[in-house]
Amino acid sequence: MDAPARTAPAPEAVAARPGPADQLRAALDRGELYLRYQPQVEVATRRVVRVEAFLAWHHPTAGPLTFRQFAPAAQEPGLLGAIGEWAIREACREAARWMGTYGGRLAVSVNVAGAQIVHSGFQYVVRGALTEAGLPAELLCLEVSDAA
Repeated sequence: MDAPARTAPAPEAVAARPGPADQLRAALDRGELYLRYQPQVEVATRRVVRVEAFLAWHHPTAGPLTFRQFAPAAQEPGLLGAIGEWAIREACREAARWMGTYGGRLAVSVNVAGAQIVHSGFQYVVRGALTEAGLPAELLCLEVSDAA
């Protein structure tokens, strides 16, 4: 018995299907992005001195995705800046919350793309994130990367 013939989806159905960048933009709006933190330990004292924030996406069908898995979609114009701004604000909020909850001063590192820091409003994003969170500026470390 022959298998039933498959038909291609209608062109309008294909056009209506959101691409990776559209999915990522929607994920940012829906709160599906989150930060994972990796502690950086001072060997001599065995004390956590900083945490590094790594961006991840809880994709509704694929599950948890690392930034590397969705980085190409993030390169769309305007999207990388919006994601980066969200990550800086979120990392500042979390670090300030930890400071208030546990006491002490734990620095947080956030990776940013070189293209982000040359944007004319970048310093205002950082200043605003620090002010809104109540985090001292010396506790935020921005690590510049071409692949951030």
